[in-house]
Amino acid sequence: MRIYFALLLAVSLLLSQIHGRSQLQPKVEVEFQLDGKRQRAPSSVDFVESNGTVQSESIVNGEFRVPGSLDSPVAVRLRFLDRTLLFSQVYPSKFQGKWVVGIDKPPFDPENISARFQQEKPKELWFISFEPTLGEGTRIVVSIPSGKGTTGK
Repeated sequence: MRIYFALLLAVSLLLSQIHGRSQLQPKVEVEFQLDGKRQRAPSSVDFVESNGTVQSESIVNGEFRVPGSLDSPVAVRLRFLDRTLLFSQVYPSKFQGKWVVGIDKPPFDPENISARFQQEKPKELWFISFEPTLGEGTRIVVSIPSGKGTTGK
């Protein structure tokens, strides 16, 4: 009987630790767009650290958990609509609130286009918009030159 009770207690403690750890990992809501229209989300997001370590997190119900070990800027890699989108230098402070990830084709949305991009005449623009729960949002935009593939490699 004591062994049964000890085993039950050990399993309960293990489950509470797992549950507690998952509660501490913040979640980020994520939406995907092609030319401003919502698209089906990819299955995962990769975080590539400066030492080359890659951590993948599943996207479930439009959300992903932030890996607890991210304490410096990382590259964020997503496979979306037959493309591999890569956004470098995403700071840990951006792992909150909501992300809108998208591909913009000409004519470009004014939020994505800059004077530099207008001169380059890109094939498409990839963007990730960070919408925090408090404060102003920011955006990273990557220009894909005409004549280049869209794999992002």
